[in-house]
Amino acid sequence: MLDTLLTQNVSLTVHPMTQGMEAEVIKLCSEEDSFILKVWNKVSKPNIEFQYQLLSSLYEQGLAVSQPLGWGRTFSVQREQVLLTYDDGGELQNYSEQKMKDIAATLYQIHQVDVEKIRPLELPKYDFIRYFFPDLEKHPDLLQAVTELSSQIEIRQDQLIHGDFHLNNLVEKDGRITVIDWTNGQLGDARYDFAWSLFLKRIYMPSALAEIFSTAYLSLNDIQQEEMYPFEAFACLRWILLHRYAAVPNGSDLLGKAKAIAAHNPYLKDVDIQEQVGS
Repeated sequence: MLDTLLTQNVSLTVHPMTQGMEAEVIKLCSEEDSFILKVWNKVSKPNIEFQYQLLSSLYEQGLAVSQPLGWGRTFSVQREQVLLTYDDGGELQNYSEQKMKDIAATLYQIHQVDVEKIRPLELPKYDFIRYFFPDLEKHPDLLQAVTELSSQIEIRQDQLIHGDFHLNNLVEKDGRITVIDWTNGQLGDARYDFAWSLFLKRIYMPSALAEIFSTAYLSLNDIQQEEMYPFEAFACLRWILLHRYAAVPNGSDLLGKAKAIAAHNPYLKDVDIQEQVGS
Protein backbone atom coordinates (compact mmCIF):
# COMPACT_ATOMS: atom_id res chain seq x y z
CA MET A 1 0.00 0.00 0.00
CA LEU A 2 2.78 2.43 0.87
CA ASP A 3 4.61 1.61 -2.36
CA THR A 4 1.44 2.39 -4.29
CA LEU A 5 0.83 5.67 -2.47
CA LEU A 6 4.41 6.80 -3.02
CA THR A 7 4.35 6.28 -6.79
CA GLN A 8 3.64 9.18 -9.10
CA ASN A 9 0.63 7.37 -10.50
CA VAL A 10 -1.52 7.99 -7.40
CA SER A 11 -3.15 11.37 -6.96
CA LEU A 12 -3.53 12.41 -3.32
CA THR A 13 -5.41 15.38 -1.95
CA VAL A 14 -4.38 16.88 1.38
CA HIS A 15 -6.95 18.02 3.94
CA PRO A 16 -5.94 19.78 7.18
CA MET A 17 -7.60 18.52 10.36
CA THR A 18 -8.12 19.75 13.91
CA GLN A 19 -4.68 19.76 15.48
CA GLY A 20 -3.84 18.12 18.79
CA MET A 21 -1.36 19.24 21.40
CA GLU A 22 1.17 16.55 20.48
CA ALA A 23 1.15 16.14 16.71
CA GLU A 24 0.10 17.64 13.40
CA VAL A 25 -2.71 15.64 11.78
CA ILE A 26 -3.32 15.50 8.04
CA LYS A 27 -5.94 13.63 6.01
CA LEU A 28 -4.80 12.20 2.68
CA CYS A 29 -7.35 11.06 0.13
CA SER A 30 -6.92 9.02 -3.03
CA GLU A 31 -9.69 8.05 -5.42
CA GLU A 32 -10.35 4.85 -3.47
CA ASP A 33 -9.22 5.36 0.15
CA SER A 34 -8.47 7.96 2.78
CA PHE A 35 -5.67 7.93 5.33
CA ILE A 36 -4.52 9.79 8.43
CA LEU A 37 -0.93 11.00 8.71
CA LYS A 38 0.29 12.16 12.11
CA VAL A 39 3.56 14.06 12.43
CA TRP A 40 5.02 14.47 15.93
CA ASN A 41 6.59 17.89 15.31
CA LYS A 42 5.73 19.42 18.66
CA VAL A 43 7.15 19.03 22.17
CA SER A 44 5.91 15.48 22.75
CA LYS A 45 8.22 12.76 21.37
CA PRO A 46 6.63 9.38 22.14
CA ASN A 47 7.84 6.05 20.77
CA ILE A 48 5.89 5.77 17.51
CA GLU A 49 7.50 2.50 16.49
CA PHE A 50 5.96 1.01 19.65
CA GLN A 51 2.61 2.62 18.85
CA TYR A 52 2.69 1.15 15.35
CA GLN A 53 3.46 -2.32 16.71
CA LEU A 54 0.76 -2.04 19.37
CA LEU A 55 -1.86 -0.97 16.85
CA SER A 56 -0.84 -3.81 14.54
CA SER A 57 -1.25 -6.37 17.32
CA LEU A 58 -4.57 -4.99 18.58
CA TYR A 59 -5.99 -4.70 15.06
CA GLU A 60 -5.09 -8.32 14.36
CA GLN A 61 -6.94 -9.30 17.55
CA GLY A 62 -10.08 -7.52 16.37
CA LEU A 63 -9.92 -4.51 18.69
CA ALA A 64 -11.56 -1.27 17.58
CA VAL A 65 -8.32 0.49 16.57
CA SER A 66 -7.09 2.00 13.31
CA GLN A 67 -5.25 -0.27 10.92
CA PRO A 68 -1.68 1.06 10.75
CA LEU A 69 0.11 1.17 7.41
CA GLY A 70 3.55 2.32 8.41
CA TRP A 71 5.68 4.53 10.58
CA GLY A 72 8.93 6.36 9.97
CA ARG A 73 10.69 9.71 10.14
CA THR A 74 10.64 12.84 8.03
CA PHE A 75 13.62 14.01 6.01
CA SER A 76 13.78 17.25 8.00
CA VAL A 77 16.67 18.08 10.28
CA GLN A 78 14.47 17.26 13.28
CA ARG A 79 13.65 13.79 11.85
CA GLU A 80 10.12 13.90 13.28
CA GLN A 81 8.30 10.62 13.72
CA VAL A 82 5.24 9.92 11.56
CA LEU A 83 2.46 7.34 11.58
CA LEU A 84 0.11 6.49 8.71
CA THR A 85 -3.19 4.68 9.29
CA TYR A 86 -6.43 4.20 7.44
CA ASP A 87 -9.01 6.90 8.05
CA ASP A 88 -11.71 5.71 10.47
CA GLY A 89 -14.00 8.70 10.26
CA GLY A 90 -14.70 11.83 12.23
CA GLU A 91 -15.90 12.83 15.67
CA LEU A 92 -18.84 11.05 17.23
CA GLN A 93 -22.28 12.38 16.38
CA ASN A 94 -25.73 12.10 17.96
CA TYR A 95 -24.93 10.59 21.34
CA SER A 96 -27.54 8.04 22.34
CA GLU A 97 -28.06 5.52 25.11
CA GLN A 98 -26.91 2.71 22.82
CA LYS A 99 -23.83 4.61 21.71
CA MET A 100 -22.76 5.21 25.32
CA LYS A 101 -23.20 1.49 25.97
CA ASP A 102 -21.07 0.73 22.91
CA ILE A 103 -18.36 3.09 24.13
CA ALA A 104 -18.37 1.39 27.54
CA ALA A 105 -18.13 -2.03 25.89
CA THR A 106 -15.20 -0.82 23.79
CA LEU A 107 -13.29 0.28 26.89
CA TYR A 108 -14.07 -3.02 28.61
CA GLN A 109 -12.74 -4.94 25.59
CA ILE A 110 -9.47 -3.02 25.84
CA HIS A 111 -9.15 -3.97 29.49
CA GLN A 112 -9.83 -7.62 28.66
CA VAL A 113 -7.00 -7.93 26.13
CA ASP A 114 -4.73 -10.87 26.88
CA VAL A 115 -1.40 -9.07 27.18
CA GLU A 116 0.42 -12.34 26.49
CA LYS A 117 -0.99 -12.24 22.94
CA ILE A 118 0.70 -8.90 22.36
CA ARG A 119 4.14 -10.42 22.89
CA PRO A 120 6.90 -10.27 21.83
CA LEU A 121 5.96 -6.60 22.10
CA GLU A 122 6.60 -5.52 25.68
CA LEU A 123 3.97 -3.17 27.07
CA PRO A 124 5.67 -0.46 29.13
CA LYS A 125 5.12 0.11 32.83
CA TYR A 126 5.45 3.65 34.12
CA ASP A 127 5.58 5.18 37.55
CA PHE A 128 1.91 6.10 37.96
CA ILE A 129 2.42 9.46 39.68
CA ARG A 130 5.26 10.68 37.46
CA TYR A 131 3.45 9.67 34.29
CA PHE A 132 -0.05 10.98 34.92
CA PHE A 133 0.96 13.96 37.09
CA PRO A 134 3.86 15.62 35.23
CA ASP A 135 5.76 18.38 37.05
CA LEU A 136 3.72 17.69 40.16
CA GLU A 137 6.56 18.93 42.37
CA LYS A 138 5.88 22.46 41.08
CA HIS A 139 2.49 22.32 42.82
CA PRO A 140 3.08 21.53 46.51
CA ASP A 141 -0.62 21.52 47.39
CA LEU A 142 -1.45 18.93 44.73
CA LEU A 143 1.72 16.99 45.50
CA GLN A 144 0.60 16.55 49.08
CA ALA A 145 -2.92 15.46 48.08
CA VAL A 146 -1.69 12.99 45.45
CA THR A 147 1.01 11.58 47.74
CA GLU A 148 -1.44 11.00 50.59
CA LEU A 149 -3.92 9.36 48.23
CA SER A 150 -1.31 7.07 46.65
CA SER A 151 -0.28 5.85 50.10
CA GLN A 152 -3.81 4.52 50.69
CA ILE A 153 -4.31 2.54 47.49
CA GLU A 154 -2.43 -0.20 45.67
CA ILE A 155 -2.17 0.62 41.98
CA ARG A 156 -1.98 -2.41 39.72
CA GLN A 157 -0.09 -2.73 36.45
CA ASP A 158 -1.50 -5.90 34.97
CA GLN A 159 -3.92 -4.82 32.23
CA LEU A 160 -3.73 -2.97 28.96
CA ILE A 161 -5.04 0.58 29.40
CA HIS A 162 -5.52 3.32 26.84
CA GLY A 163 -4.52 6.02 29.30
CA ASP A 164 -6.68 8.81 27.87
CA PHE A 165 -10.01 7.31 26.84
CA HIS A 166 -12.04 10.45 26.21
CA LEU A 167 -14.51 11.39 23.49
CA ASN A 168 -11.97 13.23 21.33
CA ASN A 169 -10.02 9.99 21.06
CA LEU A 170 -13.00 8.20 19.55
CA VAL A 171 -14.01 8.47 15.89
CA GLU A 172 -16.90 7.00 13.96
CA LYS A 173 -17.42 5.80 10.40
CA ASP A 174 -20.43 3.91 9.07
CA GLY A 175 -21.59 3.19 12.64
CA ARG A 176 -18.23 1.75 13.74
CA ILE A 177 -16.46 3.38 16.68
CA THR A 178 -12.64 3.37 16.63
CA VAL A 179 -10.25 4.27 19.44
CA ILE A 180 -7.39 6.50 18.31
CA ASP A 181 -4.28 8.08 19.87
CA TRP A 182 -2.51 5.22 21.66
CA THR A 183 0.40 7.36 22.85
CA ASN A 184 -0.44 6.46 26.46
CA GLY A 185 -1.02 2.73 25.90
CA GLN A 186 0.64 0.78 28.71
CA LEU A 187 0.27 -1.82 31.42
CA GLY A 188 -1.77 -0.15 34.11
CA ASP A 189 -4.83 -0.21 36.33
CA ALA A 190 -8.16 -0.53 34.52
CA ARG A 191 -9.89 1.12 37.49
CA TYR A 192 -7.99 4.34 36.86
CA ASP A 193 -8.52 4.14 33.09
CA PHE A 194 -12.26 3.88 33.67
CA ALA A 195 -12.32 6.52 36.42
CA TRP A 196 -10.51 9.08 34.24
CA SER A 197 -12.84 8.42 31.33
CA LEU A 198 -15.93 8.64 33.53
CA PHE A 199 -14.76 11.81 35.27
CA LEU A 200 -14.31 13.59 31.93
CA LYS A 201 -17.75 12.46 30.76
CA ARG A 202 -19.33 13.71 33.97
CA ILE A 203 -17.62 17.07 33.44
CA TYR A 204 -18.15 17.56 29.71
CA MET A 205 -21.32 15.59 28.90
CA PRO A 206 -24.93 15.65 30.10
CA SER A 207 -25.06 13.71 33.36
CA ALA A 208 -27.60 11.19 32.05
CA LEU A 209 -25.26 10.06 29.25
CA ALA A 210 -22.29 9.85 31.61
CA GLU A 211 -24.26 7.64 33.98
CA ILE A 212 -25.35 5.35 31.14
CA PHE A 213 -21.66 4.88 30.28
CA SER A 214 -20.84 4.18 33.95
CA THR A 215 -23.67 1.68 34.44
CA ALA A 216 -22.86 -0.12 31.19
CA TYR A 217 -19.16 -0.50 32.01
CA LEU A 218 -19.77 -1.62 35.59
CA SER A 219 -22.26 -4.21 34.36
CA LEU A 220 -19.32 -5.80 32.53
CA ASN A 221 -16.60 -5.15 35.08
CA ASP A 222 -18.05 -5.24 38.59
CA ILE A 223 -16.04 -2.66 40.56
CA GLN A 224 -17.51 -1.60 43.87
CA GLN A 225 -18.04 2.10 44.56
CA GLU A 226 -15.72 2.07 47.58
CA GLU A 227 -12.99 0.75 45.32
CA MET A 228 -13.64 3.47 42.75
CA TYR A 229 -13.50 6.48 45.07
CA PRO A 230 -9.68 6.79 45.22
CA PHE A 231 -9.36 6.52 41.44
CA GLU A 232 -12.09 9.12 40.99
CA ALA A 233 -10.05 11.31 43.32
CA PHE A 234 -6.92 10.73 41.22
CA ALA A 235 -8.89 11.73 38.13
CA CYS A 236 -10.14 14.92 39.75
CA LEU A 237 -6.67 15.91 40.97
CA ARG A 238 -5.19 15.24 37.54
CA TRP A 239 -7.90 17.39 35.95
CA ILE A 240 -7.01 20.21 38.34
CA LEU A 241 -3.33 19.89 37.42
CA LEU A 242 -4.09 19.98 33.69
CA HIS A 243 -6.43 22.91 34.30
CA ARG A 244 -3.49 24.89 35.65
CA TYR A 245 -1.62 24.27 32.42
CA ALA A 246 -4.66 25.55 30.48
CA ALA A 247 -4.82 22.15 28.78
CA VAL A 248 -8.53 21.62 29.41
CA PRO A 249 -11.66 23.65 28.61
CA ASN A 250 -12.69 26.21 31.21
CA GLY A 251 -16.01 27.45 32.52
CA SER A 252 -17.99 27.97 35.71
CA ASP A 253 -20.37 25.15 34.85
CA LEU A 254 -17.42 22.75 34.62
CA LEU A 255 -16.16 23.87 38.01
CA GLY A 256 -19.62 23.31 39.42
CA LYS A 257 -19.65 19.74 38.15
CA ALA A 258 -16.17 19.12 39.55
CA LYS A 259 -17.27 20.50 42.93
CA ALA A 260 -20.29 18.19 42.97
CA ILE A 261 -18.08 15.16 42.29
CA ALA A 262 -15.62 16.17 45.00
CA ALA A 263 -18.39 16.76 47.52
CA HIS A 264 -19.43 13.09 47.35
CA ASN A 265 -15.91 11.64 47.36
CA PRO A 266 -14.46 10.87 50.82
CA TYR A 267 -10.92 11.34 49.51
CA LEU A 268 -11.71 14.85 48.25
CA LYS A 269 -13.71 16.22 51.17
CA ASP A 270 -10.90 18.62 52.11
CA VAL A 271 -10.15 19.74 48.55
CA ASP A 272 -11.46 23.18 47.56
CA ILE A 273 -11.92 22.84 43.80
CA GLN A 274 -12.34 26.57 43.22
CA GLU A 275 -9.19 27.39 45.14
CA GLN A 276 -7.19 24.55 43.61
CA VAL A 277 -8.07 25.47 40.04
CA GLY A 278 -7.40 29.10 40.68
CA SER A 279 -4.00 28.51 42.28
